[in-house]
Amino acid sequence: LIRVGTDLAQINARLRCYIMIETRSAVDNVEEIAATPGVDGLYIGPSDLRIALGGATSVDPSIDEVFNDALARIQRAAQAAGIRACIHTASGEEARRRLAQGFDMVTVASDLVHLDVAARAHLDAARSQ
Repeated sequence: LIRVGTDLAQINARLRCYIMIETRSAVDNVEEIAATPGVDGLYIGPSDLRIALGGATSVDPSIDEVFNDALARIQRAAQAAGIRACIHTASGEEARRRLAQGFDMVTVASDLVHLDVAARAHLDAARSQ
């Protein structure tokens, strides 16, 4: 409650509903998902989506065309519904590239990555002389 406050009406007014798009079924139904009342945005989990679309790994380049077509379809569905197209990214550089591609929102790395980087920096500082 320290970060969000205690006024429930105010908290509820700031809440948003983002639907994860990371399966073939979600892509196949993305226009209907985007048009659902109360949905504020579509959020792409690119690693899971790439695997769901046939990638052998979360970075398999052999399905780049299929993957990029899915991203474009998701963006079009969000735009048509007047909601945000959002995607997770692994780095600041990738985030900048996705924003340039027209995504409305990006997330950068994961909590575990951020914690690891911060913990290593603190340990390095503690060990330095």
